Amino acid sequence: MYLHHVFDLWIEVWREKVAKGKVMAIRYADDLVVGFEHRDEAERFLKEFGERLAKFAPGTASGEDAVDRVRTKRRTGARGAGGREAGKFHVSGVCA
Repeated sequence: MYLHHVFDLWIEVWREKVAKGKVMAIRYADDLVVGFEHRDEAERFLKEFGERLAKFAPGTASGEDAVDRVRTKRRTGARGAGGREAGKFHVSGVCA
């Protein structure tokens, strides 16, 4: 299965045609992290991507899919990187 066709090309179209807020996608080999401005879009994406993945790889079940909330807030006097500080989140059992 080639994730370039299953994910990379598809997320670009999905981002343009479906998403109303910002969407960020990072993929390394067969791992990926996708960030959304709006939670409802994250949940819709997770459902639709699961359906798409099932078409290309029937019986695929990772059990690692999740929608986690990462909050950002403006720090007083912060500079660089948009002046935002991310909250804590878990990735593959590691708290970052």
